[in-house]
Parts: sequence; C-alpha cells; structure tokens
Amino acid sequence: MLVLTKSMDFLHLRIYPSIPKIPSRKDRAKIMPENIVVEIGAPTLAGIKTGSLINVDCGNDTKRKICQDIRDMNRSFSGKGIRAVPLRFHNGKVLLYLYRPLFLEKDLANEQAKQLLKERHYPLHSIEDAVATLAKKTSLCSCSQDFPHEIGLFLGYPAEDVKAFIEHKYEGCKLVGTWKVYGDVEKSAALFARYRRCTNSYRLQWRRGKSLYDLTVRT
Repeated sequence: MLVLTKSMDFLHLRIYPSIPKIPSRKDRAKIMPENIVVEIGAPTLAGIKTGSLINVDCGNDTKRKICQDIRDMNRSFSGKGIRAVPLRFHNGKVLLYLYRPLFLEKDLANEQAKQLLKERHYPLHSIEDAVATLAKKTSLCSCSQDFPHEIGLFLGYPAEDVKAFIEHKYEGCKLVGTWKVYGDVEKSAALFARYRRCTNSYRLQWRRGKSLYDLTVRT
C-alpha cells in the first residue's frame, strides 16, 4: 500500500505493489494519493527538472518487497525517460531518487560538476555508476542533514551553487528557493517561478482527471 504525506522538501510514501500502467481514475484513488506526487514532483514529471528525492515509509514491508515495488513503479513509467532508484534504507524508510537519466547525463557533463564529483571519488564514465556511488554515500548518513552536499548536482541544481554551498554554507547566499543561490540570481529566480507555474498547472490538470502517468512527459 502507498501512504503519502508532505513533509518539508521530501515526499513520504509507502509503495503499493504492482502499480498498473494506466489505471482508471477510480482505481488510481485506491493506489496512491496522486495529488501529493503531483504537488511535489511536478517539475520532474514535466521534464523541466532533473530529479527529486522521495522518502518512503516502508511500514512492515521487507527490503526485498520494496525493491520489487520500485521495479514495478519503473515498469509503469516505461518509455517516459524517468527512473526511480533507492538511495538508502534507514529506520524503516527508503529514500528514492526519481530522475531523468538524459538530463542527469547533461548536468554531470558540466566541467565544474565533474571536478566536484572527481574530488569526491565518483566514477565519471557512467551515470548509473555515479548514482550507485551517491547511493553508497547516502546510505552511510544518519539523517538528511548529513547527506553529501553534492547531491544537489543530481537534482538539477547549478554546479556553481552546489560548490559555493559546500565551501561557504550560508555565507554569500543571495537567494533561497528550491536551492540556495550564490551565482545567477535572475536565472535561478526565473526557474523557481517556472517550477511554481508547473506545479500549479499540474495540480489543476490532476484535479480535472489527468493521471500521474498522463502527466509524466516522455523525454
């Protein structure tokens, strides 16, 4: 079963087994409260953001079952250019990383991003190996505050801002939105506004009957 609650920047949910590919509106209501997914993940679903983090309450489900549920979820979005992978299991929860591989490949090709990852011993030859390394590092964290700060590179944050946060924390921060901005305020503010418009649009479309599958853009 999937149970979702909104908390800070994360989405807390329990995964339903074997999500059907295109369920009816009535059946979808029994599968997951899609409004929460749309509310938080709209920019990634719409193909205008690289990735999102989803914190999953495993309940009484085993790790093996949760992994199977994640595979089912990925099959349900086959051909959409979006994937979900578990980053860590901790205290009865699993942290999912929902992302668009093609977007991530482009983001990590940035020279500043590559340097940041190289300094932190990430493999640069494949996106899958980079994500696997992120999962390994994240699994060693005791709480969200301990997450490796380079995780921002995997969420579509500008490498310049990720680097500045790692080196200076809050010093020099010019704007706070989806991430902390140290560089191009105008460009970042425009992106934040675009994310808000996307979320508002997706919220409205979902209320009018669109499914999560329908709202997930193919890239």
